[in-house]
Amino acid sequence: ILTLCVVANSASEIANSDEKGQQSAQGMRDGDLQLAVIDGPAYILRIKDHKLTTIEGVTNTPSSRMIFSSLDVLGGVLRGEIAAFSAIGSQDIRISG
Repeated sequence: ILTLCVVANSASEIANSDEKGQQSAQGMRDGDLQLAVIDGPAYILRIKDHKLTTIEGVTNTPSSRMIFSSLDVLGGVLRGEIAAFSAIGSQDIRISG
């Protein structure tokens, strides 16, 4: 659970503070990215004026989603034990938007 929290908050920090992160954020449109684990923790990465804010919870109007089937899949992807593309192909990660 802590891992997803760190990932979500780190994404905002990098996009807002790091030079290359700021360059990436310039290409992002306003909206909410839902980052969640089924039956687990959920975070919203809110993008407004090329700045990201991390909010714990679920949004009813996400512009995009990245949903993991379990904490084990999330952890495996982040540790490099599960290939992200394989997890997408097996629907252990669902991406939309």
